[in-house]
Amino acid sequence: MSNNRFIVKNGTPGYTATKIENKIAVRVVQNGDIVLKDVFVPDEDRLVGVNSFQDIAKVVKSFCIILVSK
Repeated sequence: MSNNRFIVKNGTPGYTATKIENKIAVRVVQNGDIVLKDVFVPDEDRLVGVNSFQDIAKVVKSFCIILVSK
């Protein structure tokens, strides 16, 4: 099985994200349209060993801890 999970940083060429405006329902989490066009993902941004949403939650939680502790 190939690893197709990765992180794309803001400012990466080919990556755009726009907030979805005027949604019918109010949501706690913002929704957006993400476009990846010819984006290069370096090896260090690939999430090796991440196979589920639970694994992704652990990665996101570790980022939050790093950001809060700085």
